[in-house]
Amino acid sequence: MPRQTHGTVIGISKNRSRIAVELDTNNISVMDIYNPKCFEIDHILFGPLDVLGGYFVFNQTAQAEYFVYVEATCCDHETAQRHLLHTLN
Repeated sequence: MPRQTHGTVIGISKNRSRIAVELDTNNISVMDIYNPKCFEIDHILFGPLDVLGGYFVFNQTAQAEYFVYVEATCCDHETAQRHLLHTLN
């Protein structure tokens, strides 16, 4: 089972339905999400945030569980920004 980590939402791309999450390890993961309106900057998430693939994560701020697809892990700020703005190929 993937390791559970905490992270803070630091970027949102509503037109691409993606969020960037800074993990408690200081790495950044970028995730595809179903409804970006359910996430805001500084929301705290808990789950397998640093493992590629689809998982349920818990949004501790909103007190709700959501399915996300982790597209990129171990990103720096510049790489995360690129993933937020562009479609991954």
